[in-house]
Amino acid sequence: MSRRETVLLAEAVRYMLGRAASVGRRELAASTPCPGWNLDALLRHLAESIEILDTAITGTPPPARPDCAVTCPGTCAGTTDPVELLRDRAAGLLWTAFTAEDRTGCAVPVIAVGAIEITVHGWDVSAACASPAPIPPQLAAPLLAHSFRLVPARDGLFGPPVPVPSRASPGDRLLAWLGRDPATSYRRVA
Repeated sequence: MSRRETVLLAEAVRYMLGRAASVGRRELAASTPCPGWNLDALLRHLAESIEILDTAITGTPPPARPDCAVTCPGTCAGTTDPVELLRDRAAGLLWTAFTAEDRTGCAVPVIAVGAIEITVHGWDVSAACASPAPIPPQLAAPLLAHSFRLVPARDGLFGPPVPVPSRASPGDRLLAWLGRDPATSYRRVA
């Protein structure tokens, strides 16, 4: 993993955590762009995905945490706050990424897929809170390029691409490619 991938991953985490910072207890039942998922389930899924990415980077599973057993969408015995869990996992991932830089055989596609998932789910969080935050172009452009290569098939993971204007921003094109309507908010109670 090089410095470039580490920075891309850090930007994805920064964007996602910025979106999650405004989530309160009232929002946890809100619908998300992910059919059948409320915001609580999405945050816990994202925390689990981050832990899986951390494992992929190091090549070893994280140490056992007696206070936490996250399953998707599962629960965590150590905290009832999914945003706190997400922050904890994201901090661990960044620590791993920056300390493992250039010392691991983790392939660029693994980091890119992780950055795509973290970023797009960050947008999902903001959409669920009825304040969709644009994905910054400097983050979206490289992720969009990776997504065309890494996500050619849907296989039930993403909805069909959503049409957007040809002059749409890289962030809107990334969201549309992954089956999200960049113009939609989802503030409904599940």
